[in-house]
Amino acid sequence: MGTPFDHELEDRFLRYVKIDTTADPASPSTQSHLGLLNLRMDELKEIGAQGVTLTGYGAVLASIPATVQVAAPTVALLAHVDTAPQVPGKDVKPIVLGPGYPVRL
Repeated sequence: MGTPFDHELEDRFLRYVKIDTTADPASPSTQSHLGLLNLRMDELKEIGAQGVTLTGYGAVLASIPATVQVAAPTVALLAHVDTAPQVPGKDVKPIVLGPGYPVRL
């Protein structure tokens, strides 16, 4: 990644994946889920998003106004904030691979 925006995006993503959001079968939302959701809400407000709200079902909704005066499509982003108990989200150590790095699954 080369631009300042790219670096900021990568830094944010790496910060998010390090938050332990392992799901608890006994509770639909845990304190760590709410912590990540509140972090996202704060960051959205910081960048000027409007109508930032947390729903009762654990989704953050927000609107970012257009910056151009021409007709443009609306874009929606959606992400799940918990990690399945079978693959815990605790002590995650993300690895960033460069462009063209061979990924083997």
